Amino acid sequence: MSPLWDAVRALAPTAERVYAPDEIPDLPTYPYLVLEVIAAEPDGYTLDATHGFRHVEIVVQSFGRTTTGASDYLEDRFLYSVLDARPVIAGWRAEQIRMQIPPVPTADRDDSGVYGLTATCTFTASKETP
Repeated sequence: MSPLWDAVRALAPTAERVYAPDEIPDLPTYPYLVLEVIAAEPDGYTLDATHGFRHVEIVVQSFGRTTTGASDYLEDRFLYSVLDARPVIAGWRAEQIRMQIPPVPTADRDDSGVYGLTATCTFTASKETP
């Protein structure tokens, strides 16, 4: 995993089943979370042509056999832990994580009635000066 993924994941220690998109087991135990942490293009360039801050998107999906199971797992095990927290990333000062798009439910009738929710959060990180 990336340092960003690890930093966000560390904020939710009670979430037992959290996977990167390419690490989901063939037969997962429900409910579970899929976490993607994406650093957008650098911004705020300095005079020496180095970037000063990054916008970071967190996309988290929760899957369960019921909408309540998926929703509770997402909120209780992840969102309540990470919202307003500041990830610890070496060399960077992160701002508080904020909700960008609240959980949106979906149902996959082709996959034995699995329900999912997707939420997006965001934060910015400023490069620390040496």
